[in-house]
Amino acid sequence: MEKNKKNIKDMSLTNDDDIKTDIDLFQELAEDRDIEKLQQLYKINMINTKFLYDTITSIIKNMVEVKKINNMKNKMKLTFLWIQYINSRDLRIKKEIEELEVYCKNPPSVFNYILSIMSKENAWLIHKIFLDTETSNDKYWYKKYFSKTTFYKKKQIAIMEFGRYLLQTSDD
Repeated sequence: MEKNKKNIKDMSLTNDDDIKTDIDLFQELAEDRDIEKLQQLYKINMINTKFLYDTITSIIKNMVEVKKINNMKNKMKLTFLWIQYINSRDLRIKKEIEELEVYCKNPPSVFNYILSIMSKENAWLIHKIFLDTETSNDKYWYKKYFSKTTFYKKKQIAIMEFGRYLLQTSDD
């Protein structure tokens, strides 16, 4: 009963303790048959989940943009080094070109690391949604694999998994 006195607007699903508290509160409200408070709590948790999903989606989009910008920067630097090498034939520049070419083939990034530890299906989905240039031009590419409803459910699961691993890697 004491938990019922909590202001429902102050509740959030930020960690495991809060989730346990919210589940206990759901059960207690259900036992008391307090439908109005149950509906309020459900709406608040849905809003929190939507906010988290939208935040993670924007983070992924920003990470993809940064990755594209870094790739362009490296290609420009490589072009500049080739021009320098052609003009001077300096072996130090040639070595720097070779190192940069190796780096450009597989640049280390948090994004790639997270994709490597995610489940294969979710990593594939994130890659298709955010990185694949063919699917970015086709709005309905997912129809080859999923129904619309299934796609959006799987997309949400994949994005939330990415966010979970992103938060875990930022703690390390």
